[in-house]
Amino acid sequence: MAVFCQVVSLTELIDMRARTVQPRREEVPVNVSILWQQAIKSAQSDSTFRKGHPLLEMEYLVQLCRALSDSKSHDSMGFRDIQQALYELAYHVVRGNLKHDQASNVLGDVIEFREDMPSILADVFCILDIETSCLEEKNKRDHFTQLVLACLYLVSDTVLKERLDPETLESLGLIKQSQQFNQKSVKIKTKLFYKQQKFNLLREENEGYAKLIAELGQDLSGNITSDLILENIKSLIGCFNLDPNRVLDIILEVYECRPEYDDFFVPLIESYMYMCEPQTLCHILGFKFKFYQDPSGETPSSLYRVAAVLLQHNLIDLEDLYVHLLPGDNAIIEEHKREIVEAKQIVRKLTMVVLSSEKTEEKEKEKEKEEEKTEKPPDNQKLGLLEALLKIGDWQHAQSIMDQMPPFYATSHKPIAVALCQLVHVTIEPLYRRVGVPKGAKGSPISSLPNKRAPKQADSFEDLRKEVFNMLCYLGPHLSHDPILFAKVVRLGKAFMKEFQSDGNKQEDKEKMVSLF
Repeated sequence: MAVFCQVVSLTELIDMRARTVQPRREEVPVNVSILWQQAIKSAQSDSTFRKGHPLLEMEYLVQLCRALSDSKSHDSMGFRDIQQALYELAYHVVRGNLKHDQASNVLGDVIEFREDMPSILADVFCILDIETSCLEEKNKRDHFTQLVLACLYLVSDTVLKERLDPETLESLGLIKQSQQFNQKSVKIKTKLFYKQQKFNLLREENEGYAKLIAELGQDLSGNITSDLILENIKSLIGCFNLDPNRVLDIILEVYECRPEYDDFFVPLIESYMYMCEPQTLCHILGFKFKFYQDPSGETPSSLYRVAAVLLQHNLIDLEDLYVHLLPGDNAIIEEHKREIVEAKQIVRKLTMVVLSSEKTEEKEKEKEKEEEKTEKPPDNQKLGLLEALLKIGDWQHAQSIMDQMPPFYATSHKPIAVALCQLVHVTIEPLYRRVGVPKGAKGSPISSLPNKRAPKQADSFEDLRKEVFNMLCYLGPHLSHDPILFAKVVRLGKAFMKEFQSDGNKQEDKEKMVSLF
């Protein structure tokens, strides 16, 4: 029974290895498992077996393997039962209790039992290879080698080269020298997983980039689709050995120059990203933004728009792109505090009585000199991206950016306040046309954004609390930049109060009003 005790732990190890190679099939308690249990019970009931008689034990094992080969329920065979039976058979050959010719004959019958049987047998050989290599008895190692040689017609050389040690493969004659095999495998692994392929101008061909620009710059009004252009781009990359990252950079450059083709470039970039790492697109955009972070640099609005569209379509994450933008959050907070202090000083000076005009003139001159000494700060790229997000109607990401800034800092800049007011105009347009336009007034209707991901337009008063009220809270006192919007909000409030007064006696209307505000 010592053999069975050793088999339990080893079969578990075989099972763990087999799960990594072959998908574990669902085990169903069928006749084969019952047959295995019956073999053990009958062996235990025999007096010679309790004494450890090996021939009787091998008789049960041979019978079991024969039964496995004759069984018709191939698909329902227990995975662990096969492993245990094959390991028992091979282990007795290693111990010298069974000849390798007899075992190979039995395995030849069992190998047709299921398709993955060669892989299971290779796993058993792998475990025995590790065990016998640690033993001091050379005869067991020789028995194992003879068994594998007798079963070479059952398991392919490729599978054995994957599972067995190079020294064992050399003794079997499958490879010439184990040292050369190790060196070759290390080189192949290094080339596949660790070697970085570098691209340079001497290796790349400029003709490929010319053809790439021609593909992206052609007329897209016909039957040309992004899938067709993507296949052409793949061909150009393979033919002219182009750098995939540089190709993506050129695609973004062309997209900046052709912003009206969102429906073409967004699917193209999304499909192209399956060939790159997830962070590649964000890194390329980050390098583009860093190029314009000089004090004299000015980030183009086209780059802001491309980044905003990619954010809205979830091709990049805001957190990953936000770290590439300047200025930092700490600098924004310090600037906000400094502006508040300066504003308080201006208010305090307005209330003060100035006795000498000469002193004030000198102070103003000193301030002008200090302002001339200070260098012009770079563009606030976070506000530029925020403005682009508001223009395309991506309120979710715009709100996330404003939440990371001090209250009313973003809307204190006129471009941001104007863009947010325009988004409110578009959102309330249907409701305002229905209940807010005064009699006899003529106003130009505002068209909706050509963007399905933009906030849903309000058709009723209940729709205002979804997005519009939140937008107005972020605007705050800076709603004064758009007097027309201010008038629209007042008219909508008037229409709501009028409707509530007419039907305000109903309990349902009161609940709606409470929930609205």
